[in-house]
Amino acid sequence: MTTLAYATPSMTPSRELTLKDIGFLVPVCLILFSEMASQFLPSALTGAMDHGIVMGTFAFVFAKRTAQGRIHLSDLSLIILMCSLIFLSLQGAYSGGVKLAIVSTILIVKIGYVSTAFSVLSRARVLKLINWLACFQVTGLVLNVAFPSVFAQFSPEVYAWLAKTDIMGLQLNVNRFGILGALLFVWFVYLRPNVVMAGLMLASILLSESRSALILLVLFVGYFWVQGSFRRLVFACVAASAMALPLYPHASELLVKAGDMFEKVATGDTYYIRAIMFAGGYFFAAEHFPFGTGGGMFGSPLSKDSITYTILGIADLPTVVEGHGINDSGVGSILGEYGFAGAFIILLTIGGIFHGVFKGQLTLMDILFLLFVLIVGSLFRAMISSYYYAIVILLLGVMLSIRRDQRRAKIVR
Repeated sequence: MTTLAYATPSMTPSRELTLKDIGFLVPVCLILFSEMASQFLPSALTGAMDHGIVMGTFAFVFAKRTAQGRIHLSDLSLIILMCSLIFLSLQGAYSGGVKLAIVSTILIVKIGYVSTAFSVLSRARVLKLINWLACFQVTGLVLNVAFPSVFAQFSPEVYAWLAKTDIMGLQLNVNRFGILGALLFVWFVYLRPNVVMAGLMLASILLSESRSALILLVLFVGYFWVQGSFRRLVFACVAASAMALPLYPHASELLVKAGDMFEKVATGDTYYIRAIMFAGGYFFAAEHFPFGTGGGMFGSPLSKDSITYTILGIADLPTVVEGHGINDSGVGSILGEYGFAGAFIILLTIGGIFHGVFKGQLTLMDILFLLFVLIVGSLFRAMISSYYYAIVILLLGVMLSIRRDQRRAKIVR
């Protein structure tokens, strides 16, 4: 099967859908819109389907490569990552033993499994996926705007604290909906220009009111805009500096406010769980340098009754007791569980995974940009342990590779 690294740069895939296309597109959409699927199927079943689809595909591809005697760079990077995290977990200050180290490692590196599956996809099939996602995004936007009360019933525990105008789309999650909108906005502006679709994607970002989506939109648009143009890069740097000028006189004040926020987190004067998890992760990484507390002990679905929350004084917070707020900072989770050593190894090996998947298609700068997006996105969500965000990051990589091909084609002409 053709890999992404050697796929044709065609931007106009056939509109004909084969059984193989459907066999790929339907499972991927079930993963991406699993929250909506769980409204009609038992949640345990949708969760099992997600894991089964990804892990089954990963196991098949990995076993086939191994049997053929060829180990892909992305596979080797994933093996190194998993072995390293298990080792670091066992060195953690509150290590839960070998079993917990293995299970927590398996759960945290989902981006590796998705990357292995992605590495055997033809570009034409990925382009069909992007078209499907655009249709689902618009459908979710229209239906949510037209029938907000219906969507509120789908996810009442979340909708209760959202503004009534926030749009969640078929993802039933404002951040996921907004971030996919940001990715597709780039697609319809730079790669397949369509003013109407670009406008709808921008509307989905704004109506989601997701700050994460707006931040990533700026990053996406900025990188695609300056790509390959030194003049634009210089202009962007000058413009960014000019816009930041009003902040310079207040730099010390901003630093003091940032320090106050961390102090409030440390003293328990704030209940903003994302800030708590980020600051707590940094605290444990520094306190137990360089290994952290151990896998499954902080910011993980396995850490619900962990001693780390008692140490931070947040064990009785509702979001911690219920377990739905403890993984709200991917960076905090990684730092807390695996320390600075783990954070460094994760970045290095995921960079190797991206290089293996997109070999020959992306520059070093592109790969560094993907890692930067991963870091920024992980400040307030666990991206590397999410199938959804792993797919989004890899689709961004595909779009970057297409952009590179377009520029090469112009140079040849």
